[in-house]
Amino acid sequence: MAVLTDNALPIFEAARAGFIHLRENLRESLVPAAITALVGAGLQCLAFASPAWAPLLGLAGFFVAVPFLAGQYRRALGQGGAALRLGGDEANLAGATLAIGFFQMILLVIGGFFALLAASIGLMASGLDLKGLSQDPKTLLEAIGPSGSMILLVCLTPLLAAWVWINTRLICYGAASIEQKRVMAFSTWGWTKGAATRIFSAGLLLAFPLALGVFVTESAASALILGFGAEPDKVFASRPVPVFLETAIEQFAGLVLLSGPLAGQAAFLYRGFNPQGRSEDGAPPKDVLG
Repeated sequence: MAVLTDNALPIFEAARAGFIHLRENLRESLVPAAITALVGAGLQCLAFASPAWAPLLGLAGFFVAVPFLAGQYRRALGQGGAALRLGGDEANLAGATLAIGFFQMILLVIGGFFALLAASIGLMASGLDLKGLSQDPKTLLEAIGPSGSMILLVCLTPLLAAWVWINTRLICYGAASIEQKRVMAFSTWGWTKGAATRIFSAGLLLAFPLALGVFVTESAASALILGFGAEPDKVFASRPVPVFLETAIEQFAGLVLLSGPLAGQAAFLYRGFNPQGRSEDGAPPKDVLG
């Protein structure tokens, strides 16, 4: 583990940590990822069949993914294997994630209200009649045109930036919850003060090529199994088995190629932001990223 010195996070080394995690843990992660993806695909197909239950099934999918993520953190922290299990680690990780997710939901609801209000004022000022516009995003964007879309983008960008910033500052919460055996939702906030830009850069260097790999895998699976342009939720009723298979492949690729490496990178950052000798209040030593 590299030591964070000179008040600078090693961006490329932090990105490299995620790729190293993928390489060193790929074989051991395949079976847990396959099991998680199959169960997750089943839940997704149930959501396709019963859209009214989609929110509850989505929450169930989150709980299904937690054991896989906890195993990835344990591997990255050198605390055990990647096998799926249910225990204190999984409970702490789920609790911390739900706490952060609830906070973000409140932020999105409040911030989204004001952002959409500002966008509505801007759209009306541009002469667009908002009455009767469809709530479907694609249809709405077509109706308001390029200038209206730009107004909407400008109003929503600060909300998106705030969401990204919060997730960046809380990058260590998962690894901290696993290693310290307790819920560490917001306790790690102060650890990353002044380092958000470098953390985001390291995450982007890791996530972009891996997300591209996931996208290519998903696109190939969709084209080969369902056909070009087919939407899983639209064809599920007539082709449930192919949709289940395609969805399972998509989730498997996301778990192996993206979720695992990101957990490995987060563990690397946690080790740097939480060195030995940290004080009881959680503040890092003065020589580490203040």
